[in-house]
Amino acid sequence: MFFETHSLMGHLKMILFVGLITCTTAMNTQAQQTIPCTSDTNFRTLDFLIGSWTVKSTDGSRDIATSTFKKEAKGCAITEHWEGINGFQGYSLFYYSPMKSNWFQVWITEAPRARGGLKEKEMDMYPPLNSVVFKTTYYTNNGTQMLEKTTYTRTSRATILHQIEVSTNGGSDWSVSFDAEYHRKRSL
Repeated sequence: MFFETHSLMGHLKMILFVGLITCTTAMNTQAQQTIPCTSDTNFRTLDFLIGSWTVKSTDGSRDIATSTFKKEAKGCAITEHWEGINGFQGYSLFYYSPMKSNWFQVWITEAPRARGGLKEKEMDMYPPLNSVVFKTTYYTNNGTQMLEKTTYTRTSRATILHQIEVSTNGGSDWSVSFDAEYHRKRSL
């Protein structure tokens, strides 16, 4: 009887020890997962986009669209609502992946099957430091492989250049498919 009780006590101590280690590990993991995104500078890389913008031709002669970028999910993501003057709309979700240490963009329009209507992009930062570049590869309806790079360059607190370039030859040559200036709307 003594050995059975002693053995039982040993098992109970082991179970309590393992349970304590498991709970401590779970609490540490949960604490790491609940660190606010606003406290991690990686989640603030695209903060310069936040706000409402008038999108103009690069020569400033005509309005092209409006675009609004907002922080979402307690600062862990950014959404964009882009509306052309012709009523065409597009939406972006920008998010930072801590596991991949990089930003991603999902762009979708009301015509996801059309060229450029649905794209998943990954950030590729390069100089100048005031620019961010997202790249993707997709295929046209006739099977042509397209490389695309989207560049946002902050030229001032109130102006951003937005350029999209495409390549059909693996990146040897690039042509501009979209070129615009974003002008921050004034608060009322």
